[in-house]
Amino acid sequence: MFVSSCTRNRVIYLFNRGISTQKISSNIIGEVLDRNAKERPHKNALKFLATTKEEAVFFTFAEVQRHVQAFAQGLLELGYGPTKRIACCLPLGSPEFVFACLGSLKSRTTLISLDFDRSSNEIDPSEVCRALEHYKPKGLIMWHGYKSTNNKGNQNSYVGPDLWTQLFPELVDFGKGLEGFTRNNGRPLSLHRFPGLRHIFHSGNANLPGLIQYRNLLVYNNDAVSSNGTFEWLPDEKATLFLSSEDSKEYSGGDILDAIQRCLQAIQYSSNHNTKQGRVVIAPNSKATMSYLAYIIASLQQQTLAIIPSLHYDDTAIEMATKIENAQKAKQ
Repeated sequence: MFVSSCTRNRVIYLFNRGISTQKISSNIIGEVLDRNAKERPHKNALKFLATTKEEAVFFTFAEVQRHVQAFAQGLLELGYGPTKRIACCLPLGSPEFVFACLGSLKSRTTLISLDFDRSSNEIDPSEVCRALEHYKPKGLIMWHGYKSTNNKGNQNSYVGPDLWTQLFPELVDFGKGLEGFTRNNGRPLSLHRFPGLRHIFHSGNANLPGLIQYRNLLVYNNDAVSSNGTFEWLPDEKATLFLSSEDSKEYSGGDILDAIQRCLQAIQYSSNHNTKQGRVVIAPNSKATMSYLAYIIASLQQQTLAIIPSLHYDDTAIEMATKIENAQKAKQ
């Protein structure tokens, strides 16, 4: 079997070769997830090599549908949806980021991804604050492992990382008494610098006063968001806003569909008429986040296993994953 690999925008490594064409609709998220969960529920869809468990984690098509639907439903129940914004500051190679993107698109909530050029877990609080002041999201999702570049050790009584109180000094008072308990269970925040910010989510397992756990945002409900016309993207609808150190651009629903179509064709041209058994290694890259997400959606569309090698862009991890997957593919 002939196996090859290539890169596009330093984002994706592909295997095999072939040609096919396919049209996609404006409701691709719902349609793809529902179809895959029905046709091949137990086939692995996503593979994350770098996780907090320090071992690879797989998600089947049924699990992807379930988690994305839960995220979308959670947003809708908190009042998100069309015209509402939620920001996230998460490693691009984490399951939390991928499900946040897909769930936001499915619920038509505008996602503001704070894609600073990150190669480590250190975050400059001033960059986050400037983005929050400018784009005024209703909610923010933060990675629990991020540390402040100005970290001087915890100088207050707050139980969470120093980064949190540098961003939101009011959190120190939220941890006191019953008020902290009730706010920790989801009551809206009241922040002087960010009056429109109503919810702050973190991806960890700890109960941090004033914050909501990412997992508590998810609503698992069999009657949750389905792939009907209510959630189709309008061509000019503002769907996603990606920010990076090099490129800041707002993408409409039509822009995203175009990007997915291009990535879909790239995957198809790299198959050998058997894309449903193929694999792609997709590198998280904050300089090409739109392409990264579009390739993930395209791989789901093709029922092709998408392999995410690292939390951040890492040449060594990408090359290693590519060699391993090529070797495994050659044995088949």
